[in-house]
Amino acid sequence: MEKEGKVLPLTSWKLDRLIEAASDLKILEKDVKDFSKVVRGYRNYIHPNEQVKNKFSPKMETVELSLKVFDMALNQVNKFIEQKNT
Repeated sequence: MEKEGKVLPLTSWKLDRLIEAASDLKILEKDVKDFSKVVRGYRNYIHPNEQVKNKFSPKMETVELSLKVFDMALNQVNKFIEQKNT
């Protein structure tokens, strides 16, 4: 992520840019990238006020699906790190 031609520290990157960068670097595969973008849209529902405001409460299956996508992404990141260390 750039600001005025400078690369921001990683801690300043937004989640969508992190997902894009990981995909560009072939860390995340297309399926995980695509599902991650959908899950990213649901992450604010962790806050009860967001649930009330949007009249939506995630079901347990939605939470489990989100965790599965996170697990897949984590596995792909770990695989990338292991390959770089060999």
